[in-house]
Amino acid sequence: SSSSSSSSSSSGGKGARSSLASVSGRVCSETPLKCENVPDLGVIHRSITKEVFMKKNDKGEWKRDNSTVTDFTRETQWHLEDGGGKAKVHVKDGKGATGLQLKAVFIGFESEGSSAAGSDGSDISIAANLIKAGADFWQGVKKIGTEKSEGILPLGTTVTCVGEVSKQVSSSPASSWSGSTNDYVLQRPIRGPFYITTQTMPELIQSLSRSSKRWLYVGLGFTCLGSYLIGRKLFKAVMVEWRKKQFRDAIRKKREGGGEEEEEEEKTTEKTCVACMENKYDTVFTNCGHMCMCYACASKTNGKCPICREPSPYKRVYEA
Repeated sequence: SSSSSSSSSSSGGKGARSSLASVSGRVCSETPLKCENVPDLGVIHRSITKEVFMKKNDKGEWKRDNSTVTDFTRETQWHLEDGGGKAKVHVKDGKGATGLQLKAVFIGFESEGSSAAGSDGSDISIAANLIKAGADFWQGVKKIGTEKSEGILPLGTTVTCVGEVSKQVSSSPASSWSGSTNDYVLQRPIRGPFYITTQTMPELIQSLSRSSKRWLYVGLGFTCLGSYLIGRKLFKAVMVEWRKKQFRDAIRKKREGGGEEEEEEEKTTEKTCVACMENKYDTVFTNCGHMCMCYACASKTNGKCPICREPSPYKRVYEA
């Protein structure tokens, strides 16, 4: 098998050295796993059983749904070999590797009717099934059947593994993983990637690069959106404070007194909308008689006077 080291070596025990590397080779095993429904052999086997049913939603419509009943994965001792079988790399805990895609070898469906027919056929069994079906239907659930699927990592598949590789120098024949003195072991590193994929190493690097760029763009998008929302909120807060300051300055000038120009400004300020502090008020609340807002702001008050808080219709007033 071809191996390319991608990091500096580190101590992996007495007489052994380990390093992060990528290894490519054919999947082999002396004790392969057998599938339950097909004769295929593999080193990693996953079996999933799902219950398929029709479920009634709030609108009274029946929708197809499913729930997982069992989901388990098995793994046997396996290794990678090159074409000549001169080198072996034993793989530990490959079922937990990232990027592992198992080949689907079986997908079967057993309807509810056939499963019921496969029972003992007694009156008690038939009555129990009918009662259960009636109870499920009353609760808005109607079972259709059971779906079973199997996936394996077949023997002879060429895969690329990335992980911590160490050479075994122990000559103990009792170790099932050590094998001969020239054997290697690939396993999940304490820190670093652990991949098993049918892609070649260049294809794996390219796919990871695309994924990292995609997440980079997503992160930049959220950053820009957050910056815009924060900036918008700060801008509104600054404008509110500026309007308050303008209003306080106008009141202070009125109290201090001034010339004719200041009196005109005071008159203008006196007729300013109490909400936006920009437009001239031109709307009166008919129940209480308060006239303190512009029509645009009054339409946002839900029909309540801002002075006395009483519900009241409002009308726009036009000066002759």
